Amino acid sequence: YYNTVSTTATGVNHALVNSGAFQVADPVSRALGAEPLKPETSHNYSAGVVLTPIDRLVATADVFRIDVDNRIVLSDNQSGPAVAAALAAAGISNVQQVAFFTNGVSTRTSGLDLTLAYGGDIGGDTHYRVSISFEHHWTAVTHLRTDAAAPSLKLLTEHSLLLLTAVQPNNKLVADFSLSHGPFSATLDVTRYGSYKDQPIAPIQTFSPNTIVDLSASYEFLPGATATVGVLNLFDVYPDKWADIQAAFATFGNAYVYGVESPDGTDGISFYARLTRRF
Repeated sequence: YYNTVSTTATGVNHALVNSGAFQVADPVSRALGAEPLKPETSHNYSAGVVLTPIDRLVATADVFRIDVDNRIVLSDNQSGPAVAAALAAAGISNVQQVAFFTNGVSTRTSGLDLTLAYGGDIGGDTHYRVSISFEHHWTAVTHLRTDAAAPSLKLLTEHSLLLLTAVQPNNKLVADFSLSHGPFSATLDVTRYGSYKDQPIAPIQTFSPNTIVDLSASYEFLPGATATVGVLNLFDVYPDKWADIQAAFATFGNAYVYGVESPDGTDGISFYARLTRRF
């Protein structure tokens, strides 16, 4: 229900450009074919099974499909001669780049989840638990709305579509091992993220899978009081760097070397200590 407009200097001549995100009912948005927003609709289909083939071993399998129609998204900035002509026809000349919310895309996500867990005892007061989970999904665009006032333009660029379909890894494998003995406990987590794609700068880049290992140890020194120390990203793993570092620097103001959408971050190894008190 509000507009935001900013003025920036672009190009080698630093020409001033007015750009903004406008509400759907604004004349600027209407000039580019914006329509009243409709509620998103979704349909979710799933099926699963739980098995206990032997004592203490639990296996699960789930498949799912999620259809989301008329997703509300913010369009990319619309600009260029066709946009200028549409705005001029509506008597608007003080804006060069326009974005607005729209029911711009419909998507379908299908996938499966598999888990396996086993727990047991080693002696009287020593317990362990092992679990493995795997998730794989696919997301596809089933419908893409075009700009009614300028059909040759795309409301969503390739990068925006990647944010919906491919910028998150489409598979993830997690293995956890925990061991406890009296007041002591330790946990080892291993997470493998699959590859993903991104394109904040051209061309599209595929980022490699990464495996992250986390380790923690705890001691309950009083009833309800626990001290924990741990390390995140034990092997100091980083995501791929941008293929074109110079273009990335120019785009992000020398701020980013690594893919900004990395699921495991760009901080490398870190250590922590935590004190927990339960009442």
